[in-house]
Amino acid sequence: MRNNGDIVLEDRRNVAEADEDDGGRDVYMNIAFLLGNGFDLQLGLKTKYENFYGYYSQRPSANELILHLKEHINDYLEGKKNRLPDVNWEDLELALGKYTKELKSYEELKIVYLDINKELMEYLRKQEKQFVRDEKICGKLRVDFSQPERYLSINEKKRYARLVDGDTGLFILSLNYTKCCETIYEKNGPTVNAVGRSTNWGEIAHVHGDLEMLNVLMGVNDTSQIANEDLREDVRVKRMLVKPLTNDMLDNQRKAHLTNLLSNAKVIAVYGASLGDSDLMWRAKLRDLLKQEKCYFLINEYQDGFDNIYDQMEAEDQAKANFITKLGLGDEVEKYRNYVFVAVTKSMFKPEEWKQV
Repeated sequence: MRNNGDIVLEDRRNVAEADEDDGGRDVYMNIAFLLGNGFDLQLGLKTKYENFYGYYSQRPSANELILHLKEHINDYLEGKKNRLPDVNWEDLELALGKYTKELKSYEELKIVYLDINKELMEYLRKQEKQFVRDEKICGKLRVDFSQPERYLSINEKKRYARLVDGDTGLFILSLNYTKCCETIYEKNGPTVNAVGRSTNWGEIAHVHGDLEMLNVLMGVNDTSQIANEDLREDVRVKRMLVKPLTNDMLDNQRKAHLTNLLSNAKVIAVYGASLGDSDLMWRAKLRDLLKQEKCYFLINEYQDGFDNIYDQMEAEDQAKANFITKLGLGDEVEKYRNYVFVAVTKSMFKPEEWKQV
């Protein structure tokens, strides 16, 4: 039973699949969040690759292949010239694809990959434990999920209200391995008032797996990002490094299900996700939805402290242009500008800061 004005925490796989009754009348308007590492960072977790490298470099190992990998990473940490000029350890996943040039076989890749995968999972488990459930904090974070429009400018907030004017179904597609979202939305936690409409909680989907799995999916978008041409066509290498392929092999219906969550959304809120080259598949999906004009986007421009309103408006305009360009539609910014809402703030999802409605 839903109470008007509440976020109802439901254990349902997909509210979107049950979105119509009474002869086809829409019951829920779906909002999907696509979360990246910026979300965990905003919660106070030290989840940058640079943070992990400091931990990883200190972990004991007697294997020469692993020691060689750590030497390259340590060079990056110390600001030394990279031994492999085209390998940028700022992005671990893309760097692994480039680093395959240092490896001679699948067996060598397996040793290196499983070690850094295991250690990354252990490091992130330690970080995940730092986010302790506090109902006051979690309640505030749930409000940000249910009402992201609170951070929009006045006119944009009015425009959003005309678009989203009823009960909503809320979904999260997380590119993170941590399960902080599950902590925030603990199943039996209290509901949160959401100003005149109810928000029904749907699925939390971890696109690349989570820390309860044997291994998380860590790697590249496609085989072109595997630098070692001798290894590139080895099905075992592709299965290990190419994330979309691994997802298909684990569950051949998973990709369709995840993309359907986005396709069924009226609003897709992107927070803390760089949509980099290791996730080109998801960038392409968002581009297709924008081109089809099937949904609207709400993004966060992580800025504040403006001296005047004009700088803030310019930041909003530039953020829209940057996002549309990132999706590969830079020549059509004006065509799609009104499909993008921008929350210019550093306060969204920040536990110690909560903007009253």
